[in-house]
Amino acid sequence: MAFLRGGRILLVDLTTRQVSTRPTADYADAYLGGRAVDARLVYDLVGVDAEPLGPDNVIVFGTGPLTGTPFPGSSRLDIMARSPVTGLLGNANVGGDWAAELKFAGYDHVVLTGRASSPVHLCIHNDVVELRDSAALRGMTTSQTPAAIRAELDNPEVKVLCIGPAGENQVTYATVHCSVGNAAARTGMGAVLGSKNVKALAVRGTRGVPIAAPEPFLEACIAAHEHLRAKDDYPEAHTEGVTRGEYAFVLSGSEAGGDGHAGVDFDPSGLTDFAAFWRRYGYKRTGCMGCPVHCMENLSVPGLGGAVMSCELYPQLSWEVRNDDMLLWYEMTRACQELGIDSTSIAIALQWLMELHAAGLLDPDLTDGTPMAWGDPDAIRGMLSRTVDREGFGDALAQGMRAAADYLDARIPAERRGQRSTYELALQVNNNPMYGISPRLMSMALAYSVGRRSDLIQELDIPQINIVAAPAYPRTTSEDREQMIEHETARVVALTGEPGAADPDVVDGKAEIVHDMGLATGISDIAGSCKWHTKWFLDLEPEHYADALTAGLGREVTLPELQEASLRMRNVERAFECRHGRRRANDTIPRKEFGKPISRGTAAGKYGVTETQLEQLKDEYYALRGWDRATGVPTRETLVASGLGDIAADLARLGILPESSVTGDAGAH
Repeated sequence: MAFLRGGRILLVDLTTRQVSTRPTADYADAYLGGRAVDARLVYDLVGVDAEPLGPDNVIVFGTGPLTGTPFPGSSRLDIMARSPVTGLLGNANVGGDWAAELKFAGYDHVVLTGRASSPVHLCIHNDVVELRDSAALRGMTTSQTPAAIRAELDNPEVKVLCIGPAGENQVTYATVHCSVGNAAARTGMGAVLGSKNVKALAVRGTRGVPIAAPEPFLEACIAAHEHLRAKDDYPEAHTEGVTRGEYAFVLSGSEAGGDGHAGVDFDPSGLTDFAAFWRRYGYKRTGCMGCPVHCMENLSVPGLGGAVMSCELYPQLSWEVRNDDMLLWYEMTRACQELGIDSTSIAIALQWLMELHAAGLLDPDLTDGTPMAWGDPDAIRGMLSRTVDREGFGDALAQGMRAAADYLDARIPAERRGQRSTYELALQVNNNPMYGISPRLMSMALAYSVGRRSDLIQELDIPQINIVAAPAYPRTTSEDREQMIEHETARVVALTGEPGAADPDVVDGKAEIVHDMGLATGISDIAGSCKWHTKWFLDLEPEHYADALTAGLGREVTLPELQEASLRMRNVERAFECRHGRRRANDTIPRKEFGKPISRGTAAGKYGVTETQLEQLKDEYYALRGWDRATGVPTRETLVASGLGDIAADLARLGILPESSVTGDAGAH
């Protein structure tokens, strides 16, 4: 029996409409599950020449061994394909209830290949799998689609994963949605589904999850729940979410602190106090299946309707575009959810256009007659709508920042833009619009540079951002703020052994912090649980995962095994990225950000990473990961040590495999 697993990988060829299965054990015995199995499937099935929006791309949906169990936060679904945003690895993780339902139907992963000849949705009910016509669903939003499918199937228990109009129109950064407020975002997985003519995946499962040792497993789950509830941050996470923390980040200047905000604190009256908005319009908290935290805010605004908000959703369409009208923010963020487009990506794209407009480079005739002025409601509403519908300049913006820059460069005289491309003013890494966290903070620059999605969120140095944001934390005393700084400092010094590791101006220890955070969140992604429960936020220990997996799988799972699994997974992902062109030179931030301090807030005038410092950090990070110093490609010895000899042979065949780590001058790269 396949304990903790459905036991099967579901393979659907959309071109031929053929459905088959293979044992999950073919992959899970070596990779455990979740994101790690997805990575290996994508590496094996997506060829070097497969275009992100072409029929040869493959999209994989994966659960982890703890998905659908009482272990806290175990409702996560990992989605992976080649990204239309970066051309590299596309990966997104989403909560809700769909992943658990897939496990209950007897499957751990779903693999979609080919392209349907007409719009379809995949329906799974235990062993019954069918593709149904989706013509009637065309144009429906991410909330309308699940309701329509449940009505069609006459089953209110069906769980639905779907795209909105943005995904249908293959907007590069379209999202995939599960339940209200849960989106797999950032790397264009919604566009990949749209390119395959798949509107939705509906699943109903009535089987349980087999457990090798039920009583010890339940005890391990209870211990993990009790550990979470005992954490100092739990009460606030459970009652206010991260509304207060997000506001502290933007008030400090560590979030929404990139170019375009230099010297501007546009909201001195506190109009964008996210916690105050929640207290005024919130009616209950919600969370994913099996989660004790309930980190998301259920809101209802008269005249605008209901929505669920959390985390990065708050600063993007407010501070990033200098919009202090929170009703406009709510309207636009809710629209992004309904239309299925990543709010972070469109917000950073709008910020870029507004910066170009403010610099006198972007005339209204290039943006469909609408001046892209900071915070202008018509500019925000109009460009979002035209991007989703791919109308006018919105069609170029829908293709990503590089394509939009090429469009503008062809129409703005070179002498007017100082012989520079408009792309040089874009906040992006490998064409992925950046999160709001400022890349001018040293650890953040490294996390952006080396992250598998070209964003920093997985490897985010939480202690550093908390230290920088502490002086701006609302409703706290000076003693509270000092305690926060002391606590975070102690964490990183204990990890690294470097006394200066917590100092944002010091290089020492930063690479190890970013490396360690990637290891920890990698374990949660493999297990199928939420990274917020790890040291990323609430400090669930790796031992909790090991204890639950040991009892559930019926074999000992050790901490070294979990760490090795996380390292192996990232090596597979990095090898895929390198096979598609990623090298050391790609691991960087926009050049315009180097040597600039935080531009506003309580941290204004402080910090600021240099290019030399980032190159040093990359040297240290590559050494920790076992990647070649000159190229950033995993070495033969690293791949073989991870049990990836076949991948080493593949990279050697392509002529990109370094034998061992190069010790030359990295500054030349």
